[in-house]
Amino acid sequence: MKLQTRTLIIACLWLAFFLRIWGLDFGLPYEFHPDEHQYVDAALRWYTTGEMETRFVNPPLFTYVLVIAFWFWFALTPFEPSPEFLTTIYFFARLWSAIFGMLTIALMSPLGKKLRGQKIGLLSVILVTGLFLPAREAHFAVNDTTVTFFVLLAIYFCLKVYRPGGLIYYLGAGAAIGLTTATKFTGALTLVTLIVTHGFALINRPDFSGKMVFSPKAHRSLWLGLLVAFVTFVVVSAQVIWQLPEFIKQMDTVAQLGVQGVRGVQLGPTTGWQFYVDVFGWGIGWAMFGVVLVVLSYVFFTRQSEGIILSIFSVVLFVFMGAQKLFTARYLLPAIPPLVVLTALGLAELQTHWLLWRRYQVVCWSLLVIMFLAQPLINLIWFDYLLTLPNTQQIATDWFIGNFPEDTVVVKETYSIFPDLVFLNNHWPYKITTLDPFGPTRDGEDYYVSHKTQIIALSNFRFARIREDPVVEEMRLKQLTFLDEKASLIKEFNPYRRADYADWFYQDELYGPASETLQRIYPGPLIKLYRLPYESQPFSFDVPPISIPIDANFDGKITLLGYDLPARRAEAGSTFPLTLYWQALVRMDKTYVVFNHLLDNQQRNWGGYDRWPQETAKTTLWHPGEIIVDTFNLPVNSDAPDGIYTIDIGLYDQSDPLAVPLPIVRREQPVGQNSVPIGPVKVGLAPPGTVLELDQAKPDVTLVVPLGQPYVILLRGYNLSQDGDSLQLTLYWESINQTPTDWSIFVHLRNRAGETVAQKDGPAGSGRYPTSLWDVGEIVADELIIPIEGLPDGHYNLFIGLYDLTTGARLAAPDNVSDEILLAEDFIPVGR
Repeated sequence: MKLQTRTLIIACLWLAFFLRIWGLDFGLPYEFHPDEHQYVDAALRWYTTGEMETRFVNPPLFTYVLVIAFWFWFALTPFEPSPEFLTTIYFFARLWSAIFGMLTIALMSPLGKKLRGQKIGLLSVILVTGLFLPAREAHFAVNDTTVTFFVLLAIYFCLKVYRPGGLIYYLGAGAAIGLTTATKFTGALTLVTLIVTHGFALINRPDFSGKMVFSPKAHRSLWLGLLVAFVTFVVVSAQVIWQLPEFIKQMDTVAQLGVQGVRGVQLGPTTGWQFYVDVFGWGIGWAMFGVVLVVLSYVFFTRQSEGIILSIFSVVLFVFMGAQKLFTARYLLPAIPPLVVLTALGLAELQTHWLLWRRYQVVCWSLLVIMFLAQPLINLIWFDYLLTLPNTQQIATDWFIGNFPEDTVVVKETYSIFPDLVFLNNHWPYKITTLDPFGPTRDGEDYYVSHKTQIIALSNFRFARIREDPVVEEMRLKQLTFLDEKASLIKEFNPYRRADYADWFYQDELYGPASETLQRIYPGPLIKLYRLPYESQPFSFDVPPISIPIDANFDGKITLLGYDLPARRAEAGSTFPLTLYWQALVRMDKTYVVFNHLLDNQQRNWGGYDRWPQETAKTTLWHPGEIIVDTFNLPVNSDAPDGIYTIDIGLYDQSDPLAVPLPIVRREQPVGQNSVPIGPVKVGLAPPGTVLELDQAKPDVTLVVPLGQPYVILLRGYNLSQDGDSLQLTLYWESINQTPTDWSIFVHLRNRAGETVAQKDGPAGSGRYPTSLWDVGEIVADELIIPIEGLPDGHYNLFIGLYDLTTGARLAAPDNVSDEILLAEDFIPVGR
């Protein structure tokens, strides 16, 4: 290679590198390309949890690249979940995308040289250096620039297969195709290039005959190349083997996305093919795209083998992606480098037939390069400059923090304010509800006001997304009209040059400015902040069914109507599902907080947390008489010991530094209580010492008496003795089915006239272990003492049974209308 040519290529590589890293840290540490987390977070998770979670929607090769890169880095610098460190991580990950972009440019030089010499390689490098789309995509830590490199590598080997040929190049092409497919599934379309190349190579053989088409020996190299491609893909994506059903399911999902689009969103006003034509127009410039079409037509019309091999992948990718309803500009990126080389090839061919061009080569080539790169390079420079400016999301977030207190209730669309603090184990101090853009409420009129809220934050990355279904699209427009009528616009952050700029919204704006780059003065979405007044707050007076009514009036302000506790058992470190039903009695001027504590029998707290109802339902926004249904999961401390607990519920004023609970009142008078106990509930196993092992349950008198209809508790037997003026009775119970009732025991000593002369009542489980929490198979011993002081001499009968203390209803006993069990008949106390 001549020194001058080498110098120009190096200069182009340095310029291309600068254009790809300029603004590389945009939006960090909070704002990322929507798909970057698939790769960066997966690589980080391997270091933070030891788990490698990869997705079949996108193969894992780029994730593995980041894992290896992070391994070297983290060997020297330990991971710290801080904004500064996270910025460095994402910058580093994006840098690898830029590196693959540079490798692609570097590969274009030998590729062009392979076709027509060094001039083609140099021209290809010069042309691709200033193209907008390749440089834009190199700013993101996703797999597009990586797959583009492997696609070009596969094409390079295919050209080697064509000329000079040989098994080694088939194997090289196969390995490149396997790596391409393991990076992105659309890379598998390079198989078409290898098959077409093999066909041309076969036809150009001196000994070619029609019989060779059907000769297995003539295709041996092709089959070996395809085998290498398959093996390479499987080795890199090894999880496909042991997760084949999941892989097939995911592939069906991907296919459905291509056929149906993204959950009813209309991604563009045109078809996929028209969209990608437009992408070529702003991605590489209309001038170059026009030349590409001319050269392509010429190559296929004249059947130039090398030109077809070079461009067939790009044509197939365009046709395949154009037929999809899921389209994005970056999907077309792998098609661009081969087309740039093809353009250089066509221009060099044109030069040989134009005398004036040969005479004034420097001037003509310079003017041509300027003509081709003027549009994309201007867009690219402005794009890179925009990335150095603050994102509108960050500007809006900073403005909000400076103007609103921390207890402001916010409902926001994604891509508006308060980005997720990924991997930082941190939370914003505001009460934030992020709306699901594809959830069922997205198609309801109350989408933006279905929660108590003060501020509504909108992003045109969401609200401007047109829906394909006319009914749903009409609902979207109604939602926006509702905001204009019921809320007030307090601030707008417009990234466009014109305040009224409202061109069609493409999904590509999510990935950074696209066709509207020059219309922008900031990166990021159009953000609108609305204030929802008290009068427009949603409310309901309907009282839903309540499992356990209570009617606890807290200081005449809020009533706890009752609760649902669907599960009364939980493990340490898990949660209890709980729903509280509140009713506002007056309009409140203070914000009240619910405390919910998980207390043991010594009133020590082992779980729960202080919270607003519904997490975001600020009490100052409640209307008098409205019902608030508050469903949440009450956490249990991971070190909570096994045993029985109660959940203590109450309220206090958020502004009170002492958090004094509101008193419970009845007829406007305090009842000496400031909380409501809920339960009992069980954490882990039974309380220590309450459950017997089978070899410990050895009653003096063995029985088999099942109780209940159906049976729930079995009386296995009892011990009975006398200690002075009292009887000592031990009952052995076994749980044979779970029961929702906390049964109590009655013990009656009756004379022959049937009169009860001595008795003892108490909760089963000795008050420490309620029957509603017994697990099947547990054996519980109840020890009872029945006083018999002053009991006259005589014969007595001893009866027992179980009953519900709240209703008095007894648990059914077999063959006894009174639902009781006769333990001892004609019993004569000692010494009486």
